[in-house]
Amino acid sequence: LVGLQAKSQSYPTELSGGEMQRVAIASILVMQPDIIILDEPTSQLDPQGTEEVFSAVDRLTETGITIIMIEQKLEKLASYSDRVILMHEGKVDFDTPEKIFSRNDLESFGVQPRVYFKGCKTDVRLFEESYGIYRKNENHNEKEKEVFSVRDLEFSYLKDVPIFKKLNLSLYKCPTAIIGQNGAGKTTLVRLLKGLLKPVGGSIYFGGEDISGKTVAMLADKVGYVFQNPDDQIFKYKVLDEVMFGPLNIGMSPERAKEESIKALELMGLAGKENENPYDLELYERKMTAIASVVAMDTDVIILDEPTIAQDFKGRKIIGKMIREMTSRGKLIIAILHDMDFVMENFERVIAMAHGKILCEGTAEEVFSQDEILKEAARLGGGAIDPDFFERIRRANYGAWIRSLNSFENIAVSLTEGYFNGYNPFRFPDIFESVTLEDIAAFLRENIVEDRMVLSEITPKEN
Repeated sequence: LVGLQAKSQSYPTELSGGEMQRVAIASILVMQPDIIILDEPTSQLDPQGTEEVFSAVDRLTETGITIIMIEQKLEKLASYSDRVILMHEGKVDFDTPEKIFSRNDLESFGVQPRVYFKGCKTDVRLFEESYGIYRKNENHNEKEKEVFSVRDLEFSYLKDVPIFKKLNLSLYKCPTAIIGQNGAGKTTLVRLLKGLLKPVGGSIYFGGEDISGKTVAMLADKVGYVFQNPDDQIFKYKVLDEVMFGPLNIGMSPERAKEESIKALELMGLAGKENENPYDLELYERKMTAIASVVAMDTDVIILDEPTIAQDFKGRKIIGKMIREMTSRGKLIIAILHDMDFVMENFERVIAMAHGKILCEGTAEEVFSQDEILKEAARLGGGAIDPDFFERIRRANYGAWIRSLNSFENIAVSLTEGYFNGYNPFRFPDIFESVTLEDIAAFLRENIVEDRMVLSEITPKEN
């Protein structure tokens, strides 16, 4: 049922994250329960692993088992769920995905609908600023602010199995996301930048100085690194002690270390948690603690490995705010991400990798407009870039489109060209308050030719 027949004799440690989650589900399934409760089963999985888990769960529902899933990946809930329970301050709303995700007040409940849902297609953000696409700062000269320069980099874990061959890359003082499939070399690259790994050949320059031979300790006050799994990083028994550990070990005075740590905890939404045991916190809070512990070190570079793991809308906003604040203070933020929407919202530069090579780089808009290259990256990694994202991106370029909506004719044309194709297409802002649903629906029924008709049988009342 979970699609792991071929892996039955494999060691669990040899499995991918998605496969391990499916093994966990199978271990519950053999007890023949009527109900299975899954608590964020995909929070630490890439899109490929996430799809594996959701597909397995979908097959289980066909056997009559009820699945209750706590999950932050709304596009997957919209595609796979029969019902959604929206909870807020002890109250619940229970309905179909279409009705839940078309509510106008979702953000007040801490839920941010994505641009495009494959399943219910109910929410569309009309303005670029509403969608939050990162806009490049044209006031600085990137070439004057080169932080890292990677030249002819070569690296391998095993002899004759190279990870990088003659890799060249420059990193500037702008928030930079590295995307690509598992095994692309993303984590290996940032560990080389941090000094956790040493190049086999080539050079890595930081601020013009070759750091290829420098130790982690020598770079500790310059380059900070937040692990993907916060439990690999946390070891103290008080949150404040955990966050102060790094600053103290790079030579900060106790007074300044505490001051920086308090500010970092406030920035990451953890004020009031100073004396709690990190192991008593939720996963998303432990992730925030790990980020705070690096922010408090006041390094020139902050590297984040999958920072949005287990984060809800509020958590993503907090991390986005941290990225903007650190950038404004002249720091370089580098993040490894599978969350493409978060990349679009918060990163000026995007680097797409596959099999140790850089496929393309540029602004988020430039990179995500290269469908074929990104699809190749996803294909090479078995789907590590969410395929639904390409569809969402095609519907995200609303800048020119919204400016053309100056007549019923243009509204109709835009609708029929596929900007909307779902249950709730008329969520226009207040500038359209004088245009009624009846006006638009009537115009569409009267004027759209049959082979391009979208709403011919949907009345305003039904919609």
